[in-house]
Amino acid sequence: MVTCENFKDCPLYKEFKLQKLANMWVREYCKGNFLKCKRRQLKLSGKDIPLTLLPNGQNLIS
Repeated sequence: MVTCENFKDCPLYKEFKLQKLANMWVREYCKGNFLKCKRRQLKLSGKDIPLTLLPNGQNLIS
């Protein structure tokens, strides 16, 4: 399985690995189809990534 190049440095991943729900996010976005990760897309475009931005593009704080 291919893993995102930002996997170990992603601050959100560090939060995810502390929680059981994280496994779903990691499978789907970090070790799955990471091309659809909104956090990765922002990083590649050189933009700042809000810590509250989830990989699916939703924000933890509405």
